[in-house]
Amino acid sequence: MEERAIQRAERRRILAERKKKQEEDKLAQLKAQEEERQKKDAEEKEAQLERKREEKRLKKMYVSDVEKEARKLCVYFLQKKFFRAWLTMVRDLKTESQRKLAIAAEHCDRKILSVMIQAWKAFVKLTKEERVREERRGQLRRKVADILPDFQALTPL
Repeated sequence: MEERAIQRAERRRILAERKKKQEEDKLAQLKAQEEERQKKDAEEKEAQLERKREEKRLKKMYVSDVEKEARKLCVYFLQKKFFRAWLTMVRDLKTESQRKLAIAAEHCDRKILSVMIQAWKAFVKLTKEERVREERRGQLRRKVADILPDFQALTPL
C-alpha cells in the first residue's frame, strides 16, 4: 500500500508538475500573446501615426498648391482688371484726343476761311485802289501829253 501511496503521491506530484508546467506554459503563452498583441498595437499605432503624418504632409502640400494656384489666379485677375482699366483709359484718351483734333481742325478751317475772306475783301479794296491809281496815271499822262509837244512829228524822214 505504501507503494501505491508512493505511486499515487508520485502521480500527484507528476500531475502537479504537469499542471504547474501547463500553467507556466499557458502563462508564458499568454504573456507571449500579450507581448505580441502589444507589439501589434505599437506597430499599428506607429502605422497610424505615420499615416497621420503622411496625411498632414499631403494636406499641407495640397493647401500649399491651392494657395499657389489662388495667388496665381489673384495675380491673373488683378492684371486683367488693371489692363482693362488701362485699356479703357487709353481708349478714352484716344477718343478725347480725336475729338480735340477735330475741334482743332475745325478751328483751323474757320481761321483759314476767315483769313481768306479778309484777304479777298482786302484784294477788292486793293484792286479798286489800283484802278484809281491807273486812272490817275492815265490822266497824268494825258495832261503831260497835252502840255508837252509831240516830238515824233519833228523827226526827219
